Amino acid sequence: MSDSHYRLLGAACHPGRSGQQPLDIVGGDPHAAMHERVSPVNRWRLILVLASAALLLALAACGRSEAGEHAGGAQSSEHAGGSEAGEHGAGAAAGEGGGSGAGGHGEESGAQYAPDQTFDQTRAGARLILAYDAAAQAFTGTVENTTSAALSQVRVEVHLSNGVELGPTTPVDLAPGQVIDVTLPAPNQTFTAWNAHPEVG
Repeated sequence: MSDSHYRLLGAACHPGRSGQQPLDIVGGDPHAAMHERVSPVNRWRLILVLASAALLLALAACGRSEAGEHAGGAQSSEHAGGSEAGEHGAGAAAGEGGGSGAGGHGEESGAQYAPDQTFDQTRAGARLILAYDAAAQAFTGTVENTTSAALSQVRVEVHLSNGVELGPTTPVDLAPGQVIDVTLPAPNQTFTAWNAHPEVG
């Protein structure tokens, strides 16, 4: 090996001694090369962090949306329940009002009577007292105008538990305080309960 070869090798191994820069083995700045090797990793980490944050935000938004839907459904159910309760309440009030006044013109009582019981109710000012006479096989009783005004077209119907309907009786106009007898024949009828109601107008 020649002296020039030894000088070149010494300059490469000991740059401080010769004042020359060391040979760039990789052909570039070692810090730049390290930066190029590390930056992709950092970029992937940043991408993963951003993706995780976006996923968490999306999950949080879905949670809030579902909570809002559940709350809205609960409110709708409450409103629907309130409306249904109001309707039932109105129906109950209407049913109760049917016991007297104009609402009772064509309404029948919900109570069922045994064959040996007596019906005694007032509807639309007409008081009906009725009972079943087993020997005569007929319902007999009276209808009274309990108001201070005349009642027109007063009539009576009877409904048996076997599905048979008796009447109505012939319509009669009743003066205030007037009482008339009522008879509804029920020949050869077998029943365990019955119901009746007067009709006015």
